[in-house]
Amino acid sequence: TILLVALVVVAEARAAEAVRTMYYHDWHVLGPFPNEDDKGIAAVYPPERAVELDGYFTGINNASIRWRRILGQGEPAYRGGPVNLRDLLGAKASACAYAFATIRSERERRVSLLLGADGSAFAWVNGKRMLAREGQQPAQHDAHALDVTLQKGENTVLLKFCRTGGGPWTYYARLDAPPD
Repeated sequence: TILLVALVVVAEARAAEAVRTMYYHDWHVLGPFPNEDDKGIAAVYPPERAVELDGYFTGINNASIRWRRILGQGEPAYRGGPVNLRDLLGAKASACAYAFATIRSERERRVSLLLGADGSAFAWVNGKRMLAREGQQPAQHDAHALDVTLQKGENTVLLKFCRTGGGPWTYYARLDAPPD
């Protein structure tokens, strides 16, 4: 029985470590939107009014853009490393983008949403603004810990990222607790 208890403790420790090193990738992303002279930071683009995953929107250079789901069929929601917006959206210039996810919880609970992003970052959880960070700094995982209450059922998370110029355009996002 001592060996069995030890194995359970090791398994729980490994599961906890996986939560700390894996980032949520089950997002829909939308962009790029204009951010010339950082004007996109204050701009209220359509996702800030209502998230319409089936809609078409006008992006940089009047291009028609729509939400894209990052994951393919059967891919795991948690992975190592950041989400790379530049690779997903092809933005080479100053731009803004959004990421949207629905997180299900079997009960009401307090968690931390841990974020890090290149450039400016904004976050809304269940419609409530939780983060407004302006400035051009590199992405660091877990740079911002947002204390949020997940409601029983579906919870919405909307993220906005704006950058100026070229270079990396990534973000990290995870909960400090495993999903239900």
